[in-house]
Amino acid sequence: MITTSEGTAPPPVRSADSQETTRSAPFSTSVTITVLVVGCTLLEVALSPLGQPRITFLVGAVLLSAFFLQAHLDFVIWGILGLSLALSPAMTSTAFESPLRVYYGDLVLLPAFAIGILVALRRGGRAHFQKHFVAILGFAMVWTALGTARGLNLMDAVGVARRVAVYPTIFVVASAAFHWNALRLSTFKQVTTAAGIVVAIIGFSRLANVHGFAHALFEQADQTLHFLAYAECPAAVLALFVVVGDMLRERTKLVRRGLFATAMFGVLVASNYRTVWAAALIALLTWMLASRWRVARAMKYALLAVVAGGALGAGFFVLAPESRTIQRFSADNLRRGTEWRTGSWRRALEVVADHPITGTGFGYQHTFQYRTGPNFDRVQVAKNTVHNDVLWILTNGGLLGALIILGFHARWVRRVWRALRSGRRDERHGVAAAILATYVFAGVICLVQPLFSDPGPIVSISLLMAIALHVVDGLSLTTTTRDSAAESTNLQTARSEGGAS
Repeated sequence: MITTSEGTAPPPVRSADSQETTRSAPFSTSVTITVLVVGCTLLEVALSPLGQPRITFLVGAVLLSAFFLQAHLDFVIWGILGLSLALSPAMTSTAFESPLRVYYGDLVLLPAFAIGILVALRRGGRAHFQKHFVAILGFAMVWTALGTARGLNLMDAVGVARRVAVYPTIFVVASAAFHWNALRLSTFKQVTTAAGIVVAIIGFSRLANVHGFAHALFEQADQTLHFLAYAECPAAVLALFVVVGDMLRERTKLVRRGLFATAMFGVLVASNYRTVWAAALIALLTWMLASRWRVARAMKYALLAVVAGGALGAGFFVLAPESRTIQRFSADNLRRGTEWRTGSWRRALEVVADHPITGTGFGYQHTFQYRTGPNFDRVQVAKNTVHNDVLWILTNGGLLGALIILGFHARWVRRVWRALRSGRRDERHGVAAAILATYVFAGVICLVQPLFSDPGPIVSISLLMAIALHVVDGLSLTTTTRDSAAESTNLQTARSEGGAS
């Protein structure tokens, strides 16, 4: 028996795989989540033809919370955040107003925050948690005060500033809750897969609506998938890349994984948004580069994706030549979309020029005018709709606020990038590549759509940030543990051999 200088044996070091096996729950999380949420979705569809998933959201949250409480405290957070990711469009529905507008998303996030805080404090992460959480609260309070000082109602200012503060808060809660645990990769994949399944079910059921699938697919997609395209597509992209990465690496379960990937790809195509399609293509290239594929292999699968998209596009032309999907690529439609966006951007730049350092304060009501109509002869007024999150942050928070927000993002992007450059080519490397590609996908959308200024998409991206830190912390923790264990073993062996000689 090898002993140290103190005469005690070193603690056994278990690999990450053995830790996952030992600590995993004795049930399939993905199947459980899918069954519960699908059942709630069917109930919701039967009771509400409009497709607002309020019943799904509330009942699913209660069932998942009760179920996971029987397993492990960490699973409560995963269940709540996973359900939030899958059902983020429901979070834009107002629960009540008195005096502050409260979204359904707030009703789910608050328990997640409370549980995360309790877990963090119980595990000795008080200093780690407080340091970041106080900074976030201070950031939100400063710009809320700025907006109020410039004539905004206090409750409105708090409501808008909350959107900016909520995603770094999830980031910190996840960091504090999971920082001291080894990564359970199987749990992450189960929740991600379940979220992807729910995204597909809700998306295509909304397409079907009450008119029939084909009619809704070709004529009503622009209306029924407004929130799905920008709030839930990040979930579809993440699930798509994780599953495809596993399929290409392991070469097993090809039929099941292939069907799942096809469903996720269908959600992106059926979103009927040009921005989503362009962002998905850029995310695909990012994922291939981050996965370190060989050029020939990458080009082969990229070609398959282009061919599949072309086939679906040809189907649109044949089955519905007058559909909105085809009309979105007409010259007039492209010109109209460009005109009203650039008009709001010019107005936003004027606001930035007037308040370059601190902005106007989050919640300050900006009025943007742009021309619409077939001949661009109608002036439309929009409030706080810049359709560019970079400009939205600059108008509300100024250069200083933008730098603070950029700091939150840069921290986890740096960790993901470090994990990708570690030289490992295992499952965790594939997950990190999928997360980076998903963040690129969301970043492209942010340039032309108000992704972060809506509460639903914020939750999706927030969960991605939380997962990213969790994945990378588990990566570095596992690597450090194995390296230190190897060094300790070598040292003990050398001492034993020296003593024997």
